[in-house]
Amino acid sequence: MDDCSSPPKYRSGLLSSRTALYGVALVTISMGILGLYHNIGSSHQMLCNVASGLGIALGGLAIYAVQNHKPSLLNPFLAYFLVIFAFDFVVVPLALFGSMHPDMVCAYAKQRDCEFDEIEQMRVQMQKTLMCTTGSAIVSMAFAIMTKKAYNEIIVGHMALPNYARFK
Repeated sequence: MDDCSSPPKYRSGLLSSRTALYGVALVTISMGILGLYHNIGSSHQMLCNVASGLGIALGGLAIYAVQNHKPSLLNPFLAYFLVIFAFDFVVVPLALFGSMHPDMVCAYAKQRDCEFDEIEQMRVQMQKTLMCTTGSAIVSMAFAIMTKKAYNEIIVGHMALPNYARFK
């Protein structure tokens, strides 16, 4: 029998957005540490070092924001992912063009006509850049969406439940 007086039983085991944001923050901190470690001593990678350090700081701020229920502190973390996505959005078409026309890119980069081996190396480099930036764009957008969901969940103050459980 269905008893209307008892509260509905919710399905356990659902991952809340706040819990998932802990994972996003820890991945961001880890990637920042790896980025700094990879670029130790290289001054020409200064932008990468700044982005890595910013990722570490904002990941820590995101963990603090979730633990203390301060959604406004998640805004810089969200902006960080959107800026990364914007940079990737600019690089992907350039890398795609470079992988389709490596002879032009090589000639421009070296200011001379390139040999066949140099053109093939340029093609491989452009394809690697294309794969990395496409993956980075997808991951940064997914992390931005997760950050926005956690922001909304902190404001609402309850776990997100599926529609079939919420409106039973």
